[in-house]
Amino acid sequence: MSVFDARDLTKIYQTSSGPLLALEDVNLAVGDGELVSLLGPSGCGKSTLLNMMAGLLDVTKGSIDFRGEPVTGPSRDIGMMFQKPVLFPWRTIFENVMLSVGVLKLPKKSSELRAREVLGLVGLEQFADAYPHELSGGMQQRAALSRVLVYEPGVLLLDEPFGALDEFTREAMNLELLRLWERDKYTIVLVTHNITEAVFLSNRVVVMTPRPGRVVRIVDIDLPQPRTREVMRTSKYSDLCFEVRELLGVDH
Repeated sequence: MSVFDARDLTKIYQTSSGPLLALEDVNLAVGDGELVSLLGPSGCGKSTLLNMMAGLLDVTKGSIDFRGEPVTGPSRDIGMMFQKPVLFPWRTIFENVMLSVGVLKLPKKSSELRAREVLGLVGLEQFADAYPHELSGGMQQRAALSRVLVYEPGVLLLDEPFGALDEFTREAMNLELLRLWERDKYTIVLVTHNITEAVFLSNRVVVMTPRPGRVVRIVDIDLPQPRTREVMRTSKYSDLCFEVRELLGVDH
């Protein structure tokens, strides 16, 4: 059974200018433990698809199931992370991480232990009592990721979480994400418009058209695992990047 199974998925937004077709006839299955990237130009419906997976947007036509059941709303089993960390400036990093615990009404004592464990996993244990403005952009994203991981959702939906970071920090966060994925066997769906990031991270890359978003092709990324920076030096990695680039119609 797939974790996610989208069939003939279509999304139409009602705007002041009339109906806007964002996604059309998308079919996609995501397996347990996969890391799948949704790749395409800005405005192609990648985030719309992710939000429908999360139960944050209704489906116009077609269907989407999560573990065999229709998605009808948000689930505790699904963690969502956005491009901006959205940390409350008046709360410490530890208090920000604990926010989801309060919302979900989880046991406080065990959750505090879990929060400190997660901050350790992402290298922020020494910054638990710091405030967001005292952290770099990459560290703030680690804190936002910790807030999701603390309640152990099993599935992570990531909406361009590293898009605003510089190239060096972004690469470090990619490696951190891979380490966590390989360690805890999450199922991850990542939205990105960065070709090299998608190829480096993923088991499969879902290449999408400009709006209305349709699936051009799903590219299998048969690179060795665990992934390291050395993968980027290989001809296979380069060939996959160029294959995806051609599917997107990028000629440079």
